[in-house]
Amino acid sequence: MKKILISLMIITLLILTGCEKEKKIDNLETISINDSGFGYSTTFKFPKKAGFVKTGEDDEGRSIEIDVMNNEENLKMQMYYTDVGETTYNDTLENDKTKKYYQEYNFNGYSTYAYSDYDTNLYLKIMIDNKNGVVTSLFVSFEHVDVSDIPVMELFEREVVQNFFNSI
Repeated sequence: MKKILISLMIITLLILTGCEKEKKIDNLETISINDSGFGYSTTFKFPKKAGFVKTGEDDEGRSIEIDVMNNEENLKMQMYYTDVGETTYNDTLENDKTKKYYQEYNFNGYSTYAYSDYDTNLYLKIMIDNKNGVVTSLFVSFEHVDVSDIPVMELFEREVVQNFFNSI
């Protein structure tokens, strides 16, 4: 009798736990940028309530470019892959460190930095790969959706935006 009760409790616990996991999965959105030319794919998984929406994709340039918007946070983003030699990357990094807005991040293990001299925009470089002297980055540019006096860097620092990039 004890074994039957314990078995029923375990089964009930597994069912309840499984349902909760399914519920969490249902509440997630996914935005991906897939570029076969560069050989990279990057995916962001975030709660639906975070408000990020993929609004466009363009494959006319050297890399696939996607547009992402969050009206609630008043942010729009463009993302694409770029690659440069390691020396050029390091020289650019040193120059970017002199910008008015410069901040280093680590998003889910990816070395990243944000930079800009202006309140109205911000740029982000997420280092995806560094091999054979070539650094591949996911480049992200940010702007306001609507005119605002709040610097874009301040919007970028908000928890919902930081969580989006930590979901990479």
